[in-house]
Amino acid sequence: MNFKNKDDEALFKEMTTAPDRSSVIVSTSYLDDKLTKLLKECLKKDENYFRQLFKPTGPLGAMSNKAKLAYLMGLITKEGLEDVLLVADIRNRFAHWAKPLSFRNKDIRDKVESITLMRRFFDVARPVSNLDQWAAPLSESKAKQKFVMFIIFFAQLIESKTIRPSMRKPIGKFDFP
Repeated sequence: MNFKNKDDEALFKEMTTAPDRSSVIVSTSYLDDKLTKLLKECLKKDENYFRQLFKPTGPLGAMSNKAKLAYLMGLITKEGLEDVLLVADIRNRFAHWAKPLSFRNKDIRDKVESITLMRRFFDVARPVSNLDQWAAPLSESKAKQKFVMFIIFFAQLIESKTIRPSMRKPIGKFDFP
C-alpha cells in the first residue's frame, strides 16, 4: 500500500500486526480522525465550537455520531453509515469488554462479515480480479484483514473527499472519477 506520509504507513503496520484488541482500537481511531476531518471541512470554521462539539464527551465525540451527521449531510451513503456503525460496535466491544476477545469470536467475525462496502466493491471489481477469497466464510485472519482493509479503504474514500471537494458525492457508491 502507498501512503502519503510515514505516520499513515506506521499506523497501517500497527493495524495489521498488533494483537486484535490493539488493531481494532488503532484502526477505528484512524477512521474516526478521517470522519472528523471530513466534517470540519464541510462546516463553518470556528475552533471554539469545533472543540466543544468534537471533544470526547461532546455531541460529536463518538465516531457513530460523526458518521450519522456525515450521512445526514449527504457525505456518506446509508450503506456507508451502517458499515461505520458496525465498526463502531466492534470497536466498543474490544474497548469496553474486560474479557479476552479476538477475531476468533464468531460474533465478531459475523459483524465483520456484515460490512457491505467491501462486498459491494468486490462485486463490482470481480470481473477484472480474482476476489473470490472474500466470498467464503471468514476465518480469524481473514476477518482481521477484512476489518483493517475496510478501515483503510473507507478512510481513503473520505480523504479523497476532503482533498477534492468537487468529489463530494456520498461515499459508498462506486462512481469513482
